[in-house]
Amino acid sequence: MRVKTFFIAQWIAAAILLFAGTAFSADSFTFDLDLIVNKWISSSHADAESEAFTHWDDAGEIPTSCAGCHSSPGYLDYLGEDGSKPGQVDKPAEIGTVVECMTCHNESAAWLDEVTFPSGVTLTDLGAEARCMVCHQGRESGLSVTARIESAEVESDDEISSALGFINVHYFATAAALYGGQVQGGYQYESKSYDLKFDHVDGYDTCIGCHDQHSLEVQINNGARGTGCNDCHSRVATVKDLKNIRMNGSMVDYDGDGNISEGIAAEVSTLLEKLYASIQTYTSTVLGSPIIYDSHTYPYWFTDTNANGVVDAGEAVYAGQYKSWSARLLKAAYNYQFALKDPGAYAHNAKYVIELAYDGIEDLNGALPEANRMDISALNRSDGPHFDGAKEAFRHWDEDEEVSASCARCHGRYGLAEFLNYGNDRTTEIMSDGMACINCHGIDDDGRTDYREIWDTGSGVLFPSGAEASLDNNSQLCMTCHQGRAYGGTVVPGRFSNIHYYPAAAVLFGTDVKGGYEYAGQTYTGQNLFPRHPTDLTTCTGCHIQMDNRVKHQFKPSLDLCNWCHGGDSFETLSGSPANYHELIKTLGGQLLTQIEAYAAANDMTAVHIDNYPYWVGAATWDLKLSAAAYNYQVYLKEPAAYMHNGTYVGQLLYDSIADLGGTPAVARPSN
Repeated sequence: MRVKTFFIAQWIAAAILLFAGTAFSADSFTFDLDLIVNKWISSSHADAESEAFTHWDDAGEIPTSCAGCHSSPGYLDYLGEDGSKPGQVDKPAEIGTVVECMTCHNESAAWLDEVTFPSGVTLTDLGAEARCMVCHQGRESGLSVTARIESAEVESDDEISSALGFINVHYFATAAALYGGQVQGGYQYESKSYDLKFDHVDGYDTCIGCHDQHSLEVQINNGARGTGCNDCHSRVATVKDLKNIRMNGSMVDYDGDGNISEGIAAEVSTLLEKLYASIQTYTSTVLGSPIIYDSHTYPYWFTDTNANGVVDAGEAVYAGQYKSWSARLLKAAYNYQFALKDPGAYAHNAKYVIELAYDGIEDLNGALPEANRMDISALNRSDGPHFDGAKEAFRHWDEDEEVSASCARCHGRYGLAEFLNYGNDRTTEIMSDGMACINCHGIDDDGRTDYREIWDTGSGVLFPSGAEASLDNNSQLCMTCHQGRAYGGTVVPGRFSNIHYYPAAAVLFGTDVKGGYEYAGQTYTGQNLFPRHPTDLTTCTGCHIQMDNRVKHQFKPSLDLCNWCHGGDSFETLSGSPANYHELIKTLGGQLLTQIEAYAAANDMTAVHIDNYPYWVGAATWDLKLSAAAYNYQVYLKEPAAYMHNGTYVGQLLYDSIADLGGTPAVARPSN
């Protein structure tokens, strides 16, 4: 071996004695030492003949820009273990070393628990995995792309500029992929939101939780929590099997091939193929200079001299590097390389890579002539609503770095589980890729506590009005969040009261929980019992889970099953009450908005509706009539399936609001 091995045993012995924290017998110590040495020798960190450690042999030394990760003395220099300033490499390193034992097992490394990424974002309280992340973070970020484009001062995204050129994130930027939008390793398109860190279960949520720190292999059957990956992923016996994993939170056809049973790795792979195809179409059609990519040859992107779309002999050479760069091409090419240079990206943060690939395809598509555009109608960027960590429902609190107690129950990763465990709302962490499994399924120190079983006791759910309601099954879990945050009694003059999003349960139970503003002297319908429906199709879980046999955990009712009794090619047009109430409340909703604006204008008030918070502008002097009508309009607007859940109740609210403002409703008031 090229690496000096004389002190290996001493280094490992010192490391074990320093960090193990327990006493070892001579026999057990010798056994552990042999095991660790053998693991390390088999790893890429000890491969002294690899390009990662021999690239600089002809130069005779490793430059400071590379030494930190490609030599043992360089890493020690970065740590300040050699007496230099920590956090930087001060001098070139000698050749002939690898990632040796004392590279990681020294006092400075033991205290290292934070890492600053190329984007400038610093992660703290990392623990031992910080040692891995110093190197496995890449050397560039999406912000590098932005800076390059800004400095080029191009007039459009499609202008070719010699000031632009490919930016390479570097190899195995796994930590940048893992932490996603949190550290902005990929180029993140303006106006788009991205998933942050991919949160895995405890024990498998860090570099060394999944990888043996000496062999670097994924711990399939020797994990930190029991038997390894098979704890949750059945039929995973080898590392190759990891590519077949697909969990219920990702049952979306991202790549548009119609297959949602394949592993998530296949979804990522196909989307990247489509991104590459889009890049080639764009360069040929818009830039007039075809491009090809070779993952093994620097600088990776080359001119396709014969325009056949493949890398032919003599094309992937340095002299043939691609030079017709535009800003739009740089963004997409950077993200393509970002994904490919982490071969485990599908496991580290598949959703982040899917978002980057989709956005690149979409952006390139928009610049192409219509005849050359890729059909992306079947592609999907987002997950089902509970798992779409890039959406506002989970990203709203990013600047606060925590989800407030008043919001955490429904918007925190573990918020619902904590509410059910402790009986109150608690501030929770912001880092989330959607709702965690334990919110409904539960895990505790003694095994598993399934919250669905808790609700099967028939315990009622407390609504904002103080009323308690129950569906006598695990639909109670759904109702805990989908009940709104206000009720008719919160409506007062002078301000707008917002029921909040998707208050399906408040609408379902009607006057029983008083979700709407109910006018004196009027009667209102209560819970929609869905007469003539089978019992199991009258609850949240009955319609949104039991019917959802093909795409688990997307919470979409089955139109095909509804069609057994109701004709129609959409839920809105299903024959009978769904279609009737859809048209009725749509008509009343439109009329109420017109009536609100007319009433406000006639009474020297202003009420202009907008799509986003605070939903109404110019409304500082509202009276009770206006406040009540605006509240009921919001109930209708924020419950898009109101026609299905309880069209009678919402129709009554809209009808009475129009009449109270002096209007004449266009349709009859729904009866109980």
